[in-house]
Amino acid sequence: MIYHKTFIHKKSDTWVVFVHGAGGSNAVWFKQLRDFKKHFNVLIIDLRGHGKSKEHYSKEEIYKFNEIAFDVIQIMDHLKIQKAHFVGISLGCIIIRAIDKLAPGRAESIILGGAVIQFNKKINGLLTTAKIAPVNFAIYVVIQNQRMDFNTFEKNMHNRANFLFRKL
Repeated sequence: MIYHKTFIHKKSDTWVVFVHGAGGSNAVWFKQLRDFKKHFNVLIIDLRGHGKSKEHYSKEEIYKFNEIAFDVIQIMDHLKIQKAHFVGISLGCIIIRAIDKLAPGRAESIILGGAVIQFNKKINGLLTTAKIAPVNFAIYVVIQNQRMDFNTFEKNMHNRANFLFRKL
């Protein structure tokens, strides 16, 4: 099982799962963790090949997105987390979308930053031949199964940006 750490809140039953990007580790969330653990149960993980999960996998195994998603689902099952709010950056966005497809209903909401949401044929070709990672600084948000682009999110920010804090 990949490295993970939980922060349990005494009064909350709401979970937030943070998924880091390529080359990162759970340490990238230290500023967010400081605030979120005051209000929610938090799960941070090191994806395979990263941080404290680096030694467990070969290079061939590191970027198999569905398998990485199953790693996260396995941890959630082990911890008996039925649903969670997911926050991801970069590679974490791909993994969270895979989790949402492989385990429908487990994501209560999804926030994706620096999201690569879909590869077209040209990007797939570049990735295969040049082994480069595309960079896309779009923000894609899913809140309560309502998908919206950043501009729509921004318009609704006053009412929705603090959706995780609704139980306070």
